[in-house]
Amino acid sequence: MKQIDKLVPDSSVIIEGLVSDKIKKKEFKLKEVIIHEAVLAELEHQANLGKAIGFLGLDEIKRLRDLAKDFELKFAGLRPKAAEIRNASLGEIDSLIRHLAYEEDATLITSDKVQSEVALARGIKVIYFKPEVAVRKLKLEKFFDETTMSVHLRENVLPYAKKGFPGNWQFVSLRGVIET
Repeated sequence: MKQIDKLVPDSSVIIEGLVSDKIKKKEFKLKEVIIHEAVLAELEHQANLGKAIGFLGLDEIKRLRDLAKDFELKFAGLRPKAAEIRNASLGEIDSLIRHLAYEEDATLITSDKVQSEVALARGIKVIYFKPEVAVRKLKLEKFFDETTMSVHLRENVLPYAKKGFPGNWQFVSLRGVIET
């Protein structure tokens, strides 16, 4: 279990639900979690646009509030102006969050590689979590094997594959029934 006095999460780890997950798994023992008002504003903006990431982030903050029995949860920093929220992709919000971590002598937690590198360059303590990428197979992949040269798909026509090797191949039906 890692002891951290002050933790400042950025939007990336809030959206992914990493902070509450690490607390529940007892990987962190915290005294204080400080959420920048800019994170809340960014999540609110995304939720108002109907984007799922806004709601995911707001749910994570609610989970943190529920978990805040052994640590203090507080909000700090000034709410960003509309232009700063619109320019979040240019690093405006990240800069505000880094500044808060620096001023509070806190540890920044992020899953944004650039955010991590900039914070390290500024001398800010950082915990970086590489984002997990779920690899899913496409349904189309089941049509291929080591002898499949090509797969032929058309609407309302059974799928066929060209199987064999150049100069020695045949068309083979891949299914007996059209699935809808």
